[in-house]
Amino acid sequence: MEQGLPEFGVCNLGHFVLSRFYDKENNDVLWNDLERAVRIAVRLQDNIIDYTPYFLEENKQVQLSERRVGIGSMGLGTLMIQLGLRYGSDKGNEFIDKLYKFIAKTAYEASMDYAEEKGAFPKYDYEQFIQSGFMKRLLKEFPHLKNKLKKQGIRNVTLLTQAPTGSTATYINNIPLFRKLFGGSTSGIEPYFSWEYWRAGRLGVNKQTEYIAEQYMKEHNIDNIEDLPDYFVTSMELQASDHVKVQAAIQKWTDSSISKTANCPSDFTIEQTDELYMLSYDLGLKGMTIYRDGSREAQVLATNEEDAKLESHIEAEKLKKLKESKQVENKPLIQKRPKRLYGFTDKVGFSYGDNFGRAYVTINMKDGEVWEVFVSTKIKEVSSLAKALGLMTTKLLRLGGASDNLQQAIDTLTYDQTMGTLPYAIAGILKDIQKEKFELEVKTSNNEGKKFELAECPNCGEKAYDKGNCICSACGVSKCN
Repeated sequence: MEQGLPEFGVCNLGHFVLSRFYDKENNDVLWNDLERAVRIAVRLQDNIIDYTPYFLEENKQVQLSERRVGIGSMGLGTLMIQLGLRYGSDKGNEFIDKLYKFIAKTAYEASMDYAEEKGAFPKYDYEQFIQSGFMKRLLKEFPHLKNKLKKQGIRNVTLLTQAPTGSTATYINNIPLFRKLFGGSTSGIEPYFSWEYWRAGRLGVNKQTEYIAEQYMKEHNIDNIEDLPDYFVTSMELQASDHVKVQAAIQKWTDSSISKTANCPSDFTIEQTDELYMLSYDLGLKGMTIYRDGSREAQVLATNEEDAKLESHIEAEKLKKLKESKQVENKPLIQKRPKRLYGFTDKVGFSYGDNFGRAYVTINMKDGEVWEVFVSTKIKEVSSLAKALGLMTTKLLRLGGASDNLQQAIDTLTYDQTMGTLPYAIAGILKDIQKEKFELEVKTSNNEGKKFELAECPNCGEKAYDKGNCICSACGVSKCN
């Protein structure tokens, strides 16, 4: 969970790129720059609360009464390598404690100052506010904040969150100028995954090499990654307990949610997992996530190309194999439409130009197959297009010349379309039906060779009743309803 929230709660998140604050000349942190950035971040995130167009009035009321923000970081792994500190070591954790304590203290001082300027958040109550474990720790470490808090109050109910920032950090790390100036950025509070790895994405699988290791090897005439210094450490080279200790050091100075993964080798045992959770409990962690290498088929990052896969890649592979193993049935090219068909209607949202609209998509089924599609909308500018889309899709489903007309219709609707358009929305519904059919076929094909058979429907008498899914594909009756 990225952020724990109350009912109708809202939180806007922002993150520092810590490698940006590396002081190369003194091999330290640019503490003055970081302090200024934290204070600006608190004001920026607080202003966003007032400028946000809330979809629900309940969200607006809750957020304006709490003014909840979540300021975090990315690039911790990069900064520690720049400083020559090994991630997960005792010395490294001492620095982490110092760094995040500084950020917490600065953020809270800033929020108190803004409360004096603009007012405390409406639900602020001093006696209740200082009861949390975090506030007791902060006020014990910085006693001068207590009088400030009593006198001025505080602008925001929470200020600090450590989110995963995977996509954002990947984007930043792929900007050549940023890498050149600041060395790149790891995601969230994580170390580097590997110096060379394969990343699975929507556009396929591509190989990536970490810039910071590549540059160090060039500058020091190193040919082998194994010869990098000890502080060049990756997530899988660390002990799982090292990950937990880093989380404990950062969580100590985080008032809200925190995202951190303890990477474990593929042979990590149940007993070792139990020990890891007990260590987490003893260190006072709010929660923890472990990932045992190879425990899932889908793995976004992998050291081998063949292991880097998304869930969608795996589903596509299974669907392809299933299609190849099945013989294409010889059906007559044109089949007469029955007098009565049953189906369902979905309400979908879509964009057209700079506007947003809604349409109703009706899907009628016959013998478990999609038979026809009707699309209607009250928006005059696109109503003709909607009807034409429904007609075109129906023609493809009934008269298409492919071995899989459903897939042909999906491919045609999504071709050269972006997410959010009406054709893409219709294709999404067809994909859901395709997936349900595929899961049913896989389930029945793995049923120890037993042939899947439809039962006689108690309503219409047709042999079209699917007991497993509790519905008749002929008349649409369902006992579950």
